[in-house]
Amino acid sequence: MIFRQQIGFLVLLFLSGCMVGPKYEKPSVKLPDKYAEQHQAGSQGDLARWWAAFEDPCLSILIEKAIKNNFDLRIATEKIEEARAFYRIQDAKLYPDIDAIGKITRNGISKNLTQSASLKESTLNYFQAGFDTLWEIDFWGKLRRSKQAAYNELQAQVEAMRDVYIILLGDIAKAYIDSRTLQKKIDLLNQKIALSTKLISLTDDRFYAGVDNQRADLEQQEELCELRNQLLILQTTFRQTVNKLALLLGEYPERFELAPGDHVVPQYKKNLGIGLPSELLRRRPDIRRAEKLLAAATERVGQAIADWFPSFSLLGLVDFEANKGSKWFSSNSFSWSIGPSVRWPIITFGRIQFNIDEKKSIQKQAFLAYGQAVVKALGDVENSLVAYFNGQKEVAVLCEKLLVATRKSDLAYEVFCSGLVNEIDFLLAEKNRLTIEAELTSAEQAASVALVSMYKALGGEW
Repeated sequence: MIFRQQIGFLVLLFLSGCMVGPKYEKPSVKLPDKYAEQHQAGSQGDLARWWAAFEDPCLSILIEKAIKNNFDLRIATEKIEEARAFYRIQDAKLYPDIDAIGKITRNGISKNLTQSASLKESTLNYFQAGFDTLWEIDFWGKLRRSKQAAYNELQAQVEAMRDVYIILLGDIAKAYIDSRTLQKKIDLLNQKIALSTKLISLTDDRFYAGVDNQRADLEQQEELCELRNQLLILQTTFRQTVNKLALLLGEYPERFELAPGDHVVPQYKKNLGIGLPSELLRRRPDIRRAEKLLAAATERVGQAIADWFPSFSLLGLVDFEANKGSKWFSSNSFSWSIGPSVRWPIITFGRIQFNIDEKKSIQKQAFLAYGQAVVKALGDVENSLVAYFNGQKEVAVLCEKLLVATRKSDLAYEVFCSGLVNEIDFLLAEKNRLTIEAELTSAEQAASVALVSMYKALGGEW
């Protein structure tokens, strides 16, 4: 009866055991009410499938392929399964270990060890089969803290996968924008090369006619060489950018080609919802990951502190033992044992305290990393906002500049057609228009890339 009460008492300790160590509380962070560069409003839903607002079917197809095939994303997803398996291992430690045991031995006994002449046999057989169990009673919460820490690490790995997802989508969009931009710049440069080639023909005629000296002709030839060199650079960069797209899609670069499409810079067709700075704590996976790692580090501190206290276990054994095989499983061979055990470290030469100090240092690092993630997130958003809004202003200015250059080119053409000036003036005006259009293309590229960066900085929408 007393033994049963002892067992019940141990079970009660397990069910209502205390938890030593610090209790985790989510850090309180005070964020600004709004962004310094917040010039527009938008709902949170605007972040869902943000790339669809470019209204570019090719971009949407590339992103869908990348989500399925990108190796970094697939590896990050598999790491979640690894973390989930580790969590289940820690959960299983809360329950008893039950092992099947079996042994058959034949021992020879030294005759010089015998103390009685009646001991005639010098050999002994031993047969054993049964089950034994070990159940560590989690009185101080060590195992439960280990389980909770593993769960937080699992959640941190989920957030790490989401971070990879967000970065992947941003990289795909940027590479695609860069590719279309390069295609348009190559088209504009080919037009300038054609104009320069025609200008050289006209300056040649003027030189040989004695109307002008050779300097103008040489300057045009020098410019043509420079334009051809720029074309080679753009073509190389375009091929490298397409190869980068292939790698992001998990495809072989030599087999991948960018789908046909208009050689224009993709433009966002609606305003992007920015929201409030406080929403970053929910949106940004890197912040959520840092918070989960901080929670896990706090649990590890409590787990280390529990080593100071005694550990209680419940041992059990049920088996059949005999010295002859014919008697192995008879009722007289049955044996059993059950009872508690305790282990309490007394002299560890500072090992436990040093382990606690290490875990506390890791906790402090996790806390600082969380604060750093919040500050970095705010900085990312502010940088992307100022780049996007100023980029939009630059695009507007260059559009106006291109409009003026186009009017000048049209006017030069009209004057040329009326016979008042030669064709060279018109060709030079047209080259100037192409130069400004290339500047506008670069500005449109920068604005679109800044918007993609804004999406990444805001943390996306799940």
